[in-house]
Amino acid sequence: MVLMMKQLISSLGTQLKFKKALRILRSRAHTPHRPGSTFNAIKQESEEHCKLLQTIQQQAEQISSLISTVNTQAKQIEQFVAKLSAMAKQPLLPIDVFSKSSSIVQNQLLDLPSNTSKIALASFDTPTSAIPTIDSVVPSILPLPANSHISSSTTTTIPVSTSVEDPQGSSGVTFPAVIHPNIDCIAIKPVIDDIYNFQNYGKYAITIFDQNSENILIQTLVNVAPENEICIAKKFLLHDSINNILIGATVKLKLHDEIIFIGITDSTGIINLPTTLQKNCYDVEIHTNDIQHKSSIFRMIVYENRGSDINRAFDTEFEYE
Repeated sequence: MVLMMKQLISSLGTQLKFKKALRILRSRAHTPHRPGSTFNAIKQESEEHCKLLQTIQQQAEQISSLISTVNTQAKQIEQFVAKLSAMAKQPLLPIDVFSKSSSIVQNQLLDLPSNTSKIALASFDTPTSAIPTIDSVVPSILPLPANSHISSSTTTTIPVSTSVEDPQGSSGVTFPAVIHPNIDCIAIKPVIDDIYNFQNYGKYAITIFDQNSENILIQTLVNVAPENEICIAKKFLLHDSINNILIGATVKLKLHDEIIFIGITDSTGIINLPTTLQKNCYDVEIHTNDIQHKSSIFRMIVYENRGSDINRAFDTEFEYE
């Protein structure tokens, strides 16, 4: 493609040179000639005109051929992109992730509390702002469709297989699911291997199958958000385990070992954190100015508007808000 464009540019350049030559010939036509040389000059100009016309015609044919080749390759690229798009839309295979989940997750999905959040189904063309948001702390429930052919009088819970289309960069995120016929719902819960991988959060397309993993019961979108507890708050309030305010403590935020922010707590033990941090995972270091309190190093993430501005304890020695 690059070679063809270079040839095309070269051809256009040649045409410009010919046009310049024609202008020179025309200007010479107005230059007085001696009577004896008039015939020879006209003959020479005529021959040069013919050569120029032949060359221009050849160049035009080459340009036409190049344009045809470009159009052909453009159609081939469109066909290739269409094939890739079709491959991407092929349904994923159902996976029994429930049986591979921890006993804690299984119990959460089997023994639902009465206040479990019920979320609406969201079709694949649902606007991002209307997609329901869930986190990995507790299960959520989806309505059981009428085509499930499961009687509401059934009291036995039924683990079912799922498949997931996840955001770019995510890894190790699964969605075990359990049908609860007695309440006409399906319980789901995202299980995230690395909660500090900020790319594990975002829009997921979930497909839930029936108990035989043959038919699709539900296809919906959910937006998985991180827990507030691991998101960087608007400010830290530092004090020790006996509620002594830590004045002059140093707080550092690092990204890939580079210091992004550094500050010191004021007379109230508070330090305001920047609100322009990019979505990512940060190392947080807190160092006091005395030997009575050890330093604290941990990880937190920045994800959209997640995070709290109320006091929360994250260590036996410190508290932030």
